[in-house]
Amino acid sequence: GGILLFDPLNIRYATDSTNMQLWTTHNPARACFVAASGYMVLWDFHGCEHLSAHLPLIKERRSGASFFYFEAGDRTNEHAARFCAQVDELLQQHAGNNRRRLAVDRIEVAGLRALDALGVEVCDGQAVTEHARMIKGPDEIRAIRCAVASCEAAVNEMRQALRAGATENDVWAALHAGNIRRGGEWIETRILSSGPRTNPWYQECGPRVIRDGDLVSFDTDLIGVYGMCVDMSRSWICGGLEPTAEQKRLYRIAYEHITTNIEMVKPGVRFTELTRNGHRLPESCRAQRYGVMFHGVGLCDEYPSIRYPEDLESYGYEGELQAGMVLSVEAYV
Repeated sequence: GGILLFDPLNIRYATDSTNMQLWTTHNPARACFVAASGYMVLWDFHGCEHLSAHLPLIKERRSGASFFYFEAGDRTNEHAARFCAQVDELLQQHAGNNRRRLAVDRIEVAGLRALDALGVEVCDGQAVTEHARMIKGPDEIRAIRCAVASCEAAVNEMRQALRAGATENDVWAALHAGNIRRGGEWIETRILSSGPRTNPWYQECGPRVIRDGDLVSFDTDLIGVYGMCVDMSRSWICGGLEPTAEQKRLYRIAYEHITTNIEMVKPGVRFTELTRNGHRLPESCRAQRYGVMFHGVGLCDEYPSIRYPEDLESYGYEGELQAGMVLSVEAYV
């Protein structure tokens, strides 16, 4: 068979090509077909075939993958049928004995119905792509390390921008500027808060004016150089003042939580072992625990998500750490 990709991160992973990554996240104008034999076709945005002309893995460059409503209006079904007929033809020509099976990472409803009408057996492509991206090769590890170094430099510029009288947005803007200046791409969230807004977590940065003594906390959630995600969190006190006794107590809990859990990250460890044997937060911190203890990271936050014991039954799943996986180790107290 083959796989049909619409997610711009999966297209990038398969082809090394990018084009309007954020825009195509919610306007699926690009697609990629990869046969099990390796034959690869990229449908790019209109007039953009030249952007991937240097990439040797792509055997054909086409356009016409847009059948979302903004683009196609009341002709959505017509354009979906035309596109899916091309995919069916590629399956017939390049997919070998399994020419009726096609994995798809995500697709508009009209496209799924068109594939069904052609007799194509559509399979879940998300599991395929998440597991393919899970193991990082040497070049990916080097790219991640470069992205981390670039992000750390931008974080240092954030710290220089932190002063009494600056707004949360002023400090957050320094991270964006530093990321773009060094060849990074975008930031997935707006998680920076100060003073009383740091608890509960996930409050987005805004116009609040920071004062001396305020705690300022943030999560980078940054897509940096080479398209690699850097997911790091930091907390500072504006004005360089001494932390309170309570802040020091909470910091010790978070530090022990992260360092203890990092020690458990080894090939062969089961996800549920990490859940059951990891550092236990004090009872007073559990209600506002983070969503996961660990998660994968690569082109974005990725598989797996490894849960806290309280969430194992409702959301947990099994798996095993392997050499080459990259994980973020989380803590919120």
